[in-house]
Amino acid sequence: MIKINPFSEYAITDFDQYKRVPFLEMKGIQKIKKNIEGRIRDNFYFPERLLLLGTRGIGKTSTLFFIKDMLDKSNTPNYLFSRLIDSSEQFRLITEEYLDNVTKKPVFFLIDFPDSIDIRNFKSFLNFIWSLFIHKNNKNINLIFALNKSHYDDSISFSETLGKFHNTILDNLTKEETIKLINSRLKIAKDIEFFDEDTKAVIYDYSKGIPRNIICASKDLADFYINKKQVTKKMAESLLRKEYIINIIEDRVEDALEREQYLNVLWVIENHFSGKVNSQELLVTALKDKFNIGRNKTLFYVSELQKFGILTIVRGGASRNKKVILLK
Repeated sequence: MIKINPFSEYAITDFDQYKRVPFLEMKGIQKIKKNIEGRIRDNFYFPERLLLLGTRGIGKTSTLFFIKDMLDKSNTPNYLFSRLIDSSEQFRLITEEYLDNVTKKPVFFLIDFPDSIDIRNFKSFLNFIWSLFIHKNNKNINLIFALNKSHYDDSISFSETLGKFHNTILDNLTKEETIKLINSRLKIAKDIEFFDEDTKAVIYDYSKGIPRNIICASKDLADFYINKKQVTKKMAESLLRKEYIINIIEDRVEDALEREQYLNVLWVIENHFSGKVNSQELLVTALKDKFNIGRNKTLFYVSELQKFGILTIVRGGASRNKKVILLK
């Protein structure tokens, strides 16, 4: 029996929050760490330009905080922003320092992109970043940004600025990494056996290895069974079928009406098709008839639900070209 829920903080949004919970250096993170350590060791012979790309919940913000923590420990000057800066004057207003002064020595600018971006602000930001490329102190300016892959794709349509960066795509965790993440949190509660091994495997299956989904599923289980000695596979599956999907959608979708539409899509997949739709077009027709959701919206919702880790899309049929949609 655990006394606290060590999974309560699952959406890491600020640096102080990041420092309260363990962060695991997975394979991709270790490569980033070695690269930056090499830059520091070589006295910043080349400026760093790095994009941390991935879907929402994959750990981009936490990875950016990990980099900041590493820079702080090495006494490397750095500035962390959770907004897009579009001018030297705005930099001065936020930091109370002049850009020309802070770039006289090697410095890192870390930017955690917001989920929603105004196009005009985005364009101004990209123009400002380009100005840093040609700044008189450009060799000292190191840039690391965390952003959704969709924002990167949008940027390419009207500027090649981000195309000058090295891209690191953060992948879903493996089953082994998922278990390590779960155990690191359970250690806070001093009971890594609170979830039995089969339960940890169930969490991996439901979460698809997406870090925020892993913590969210674990949080639901710990909250519900906090007075139990141990959570078993049967207990986990019973609860996650009811609570997990709703919590993931509430976390990922801000608009209430949109959340309802996502749930409508899932309702049709579960109740009309018993969790398995043998083609996209069958789902399109069913959603049009039941909830008047059009084809484009249906395909969008399915794509997003796949990114959330709730749906799986595989190739099926005799030609192996037909898309089969599976509900976890």
